[in-house]
Amino acid sequence: MRFNPVECGKRMKALRESKNLTQMQLAEQLNISLNHVKALEHARRLFSIDLVNRRIWLQCKERIEDNESHAFPCVHSSL
Repeated sequence: MRFNPVECGKRMKALRESKNLTQMQLAEQLNISLNHVKALEHARRLFSIDLVNRRIWLQCKERIEDNESHAFPCVHSSL
């Protein structure tokens, strides 16, 4: 399996849109520039591990705040 930056950018955009977030809102959540978000979605920049970790942390925080899961909200059986 290989990393495909174009498909990753498309996936990022689809996930952002499914959460009804603008590019600016996502940029603010991830503490990156709007241009960085645009570049990621159009595969002009690659994802860093740090950026992926920030998004995972935000998802965990959202789940805790939404009370979707009580124990280990970030652990998925597919890992």
